[in-house]
Amino acid sequence: MVAQWVEARRFSTTRLRPGYDIDQVDAFLSAIRDTFLETRKPSLTPDEIRNKQFSTTRLRPGYDEEEVDAFLDEAESRLADRKSVV
Repeated sequence: MVAQWVEARRFSTTRLRPGYDIDQVDAFLSAIRDTFLETRKPSLTPDEIRNKQFSTTRLRPGYDEEEVDAFLDEAESRLADRKSVV
């Protein structure tokens, strides 16, 4: 199930280089999960996932930007595939 794939995703944290704000990423992951569960109204669109931007951290932990971006690319693709089937 795709929602479980979202819930299981963990990202490396950064400390000495910029990273994405952890709280913002976690909140967006919840929105993605709820979209796949069809409990979020309105559902996210592939464009919203593609265009999402997060604040970056400096001198505090953040999520690895490349890992988050790769995950969002995959989530966008899975959502687009799902919408084309429906």
